Amino acid sequence: MDLEPLHAAVEATLGSWLGDGVGAENAQARLRMLILMAYINRYGGILLNTSNKTELALGYGTLYADLAGTLSPLGDLTKPEVFALAAWIQQNRGAPIPAFILERPPSAELKPDQVDPFDYPKIAPLLEQLVRENRSNSALRRSEHKRWHMGVILKVSEKAFGTGRLIPITRL
Repeated sequence: MDLEPLHAAVEATLGSWLGDGVGAENAQARLRMLILMAYINRYGGILLNTSNKTELALGYGTLYADLAGTLSPLGDLTKPEVFALAAWIQQNRGAPIPAFILERPPSAELKPDQVDPFDYPKIAPLLEQLVRENRSNSALRRSEHKRWHMGVILKVSEKAFGTGRLIPITRL
């Protein structure tokens, strides 16, 4: 679905409040969520959040946009673990993930030629160690408020963000 007409309408309505940078990019991310939630409202189901543990530790996500969702199945996997899981799925489940998804560099896709500003294989283990040892750094502290707005994160490691659950969170 082309978001540009909706994004243009939001920019025309909010004008200078958005600015040229992060505000306009966040509006685009929130429009994506609006469309996904409309689909869920129409056809049922729950929205899955696709944020991973590395992005959550860094605060690399937009509140009420890509951080939204009822359930976060990837929230306790680091970015490199997500890539490894995707490779396993491709090899063992008949390559259901389109090749262009796996071949392009990670990106929030909020402006042309944008790529994520992190070297995930280097930073993910460092962040994982901080989380595992219950330590903090400025990136973790700055983004704590965002993690409180997340859906339930499926826990697969020793230390996950969120509280975890022992009961079903939905019945479809």
